[in-house]
Amino acid sequence: PVTVEMRDGTAEITLEIVAAFGARIRLAEKVQENVKSAVQNMTNVTVSRVDLVIAGLAPAAEPQA
Repeated sequence: PVTVEMRDGTAEITLEIVAAFGARIRLAEKVQENVKSAVQNMTNVTVSRVDLVIAGLAPAAEPQA
């Protein structure tokens, strides 16, 4: 689920995600940056924060040959 709260004309977004076991924190930062950028570009609404809630862990992806 995604929650958006408007405060003083800016959006605060909370996303629940399922992360792959062993995923690096850098991946979470990239998700936050991408969501903020996409919402601002599509809506012209300033996003003040994007919070991620890890709702669960999925098994790590198998390395591809």
